[in-house]
Amino acid sequence: MEENYPDNPMQLFQSWFYHIKDNYPQVEANAMSLITTQPDNYPRCRVVLLKYYNWEGFTFFTNYTSDKAKAILHNQKVSLLFNWSIANREVHVYGIAQRVPEIISENYFQSRPRASQIGAWVSNQSEVISSRATLERIQDYYEAHFADKLVTRPDHWGGFIVKPQQIKFKLYSENALSECISYNLTENYDWEKSENFEING
Repeated sequence: MEENYPDNPMQLFQSWFYHIKDNYPQVEANAMSLITTQPDNYPRCRVVLLKYYNWEGFTFFTNYTSDKAKAILHNQKVSLLFNWSIANREVHVYGIAQRVPEIISENYFQSRPRASQIGAWVSNQSEVISSRATLERIQDYYEAHFADKLVTRPDHWGGFIVKPQQIKFKLYSENALSECISYNLTENYDWEKSENFEING
């Protein structure tokens, strides 16, 4: 194996995350693919942005009326993929998604640029807008509504945290093998680590 890896996967994630941020500025390090199971039982993948992470899990924010939020309400088991192919690295996360406490959503919303705050009111994700002019009229309405005052957070906007049950780190090489470091959460909430090689493909 490449090195002695830490016993906690979030330490390794932080190391890899900042390796990407510091060495590959052209890459959106916090872009991650979110895979959910839709109510029709088909899986669906879309890219969302990781806003922060801690020992508990990975947090992103969205419209609670969106397809992805509805899918999470249908089935809380989700997976995340950080595809850092530029550095021959991937991180796969398998876990349970839960809504974050209201205060966390509120604090993050108030830290966003005003245009993004207005956008949270304007955008009904997954709904079809009849025309661009209609969207612009909706935006004009909310800009006038919140003129010269604080933009409040809409009830339909907030965060999810993905609490990992398993995290797998893959480090690809020029040959046919990839180095894999897997962490599985035990019933005692400890992490069980294993290291092996997998054939690429």
